[in-house]
Amino acid sequence: MIKGAKEYITGLQNTLTDIEKDIENLKDGIGKLELKIDTENEFKIDTIKKNKVIQSEINMLKTALNGAYKKRDELVANNATTAYKDVKALINTFKQEQRTTTNKKNLLIIEKVEEIRGLREDIKQKDKEVHDEIQQFIEDVENYLDPEPKNELVIFGGATKQSEFLKHRNGLTAVNGGTTFVNEVREYVLGIEKGLYDPLHFQQTALDELKDSLKK
Repeated sequence: MIKGAKEYITGLQNTLTDIEKDIENLKDGIGKLELKIDTENEFKIDTIKKNKVIQSEINMLKTALNGAYKKRDELVANNATTAYKDVKALINTFKQEQRTTTNKKNLLIIEKVEEIRGLREDIKQKDKEVHDEIQQFIEDVENYLDPEPKNELVIFGGATKQSEFLKHRNGLTAVNGGTTFVNEVREYVLGIEKGLYDPLHFQQTALDELKDSLKK
């Protein structure tokens, strides 16, 4: 809860204690008088006179009650400007105090994202190692393969050498922006737009400064 809010509201209520008590007393008095009105013998002279006196008193109390309501409204209106400033100050202080309460969670998010990016780099490195190993193997055996293009080995409509077809068939010439040889969880599978793995505008310096500010 906002610090000081409960106490401040109590203070506001205390400024109206007297008038609120008067209002309740008047309402109670009106209720008691209304119970005294004789409706069973209302056509008798004595009853009419008695009810008239009671009704007159009720009307007086109702007039006083309306005045009490007006007085209460005036008290509220006279203090409204000050109350507004006080409330605004309490809210502003509360907001400032709460601003840093999520720093640890934000820092944890950054660290997790950095960890994810590190894992992704490990995956890409492993993919490159597999790529290089296959490439090296093909190059090592290339002299033992037929150097002439083969009609049964077609790439993009043209006959291709065995070594080149092996490179193409095994994805050594593929450019897809992701891994080719090892499994990789793609961002879209996680419901994430492109940017978590490879942010378009990533400045490590700015991120480091942010991390430092969150540690304070």
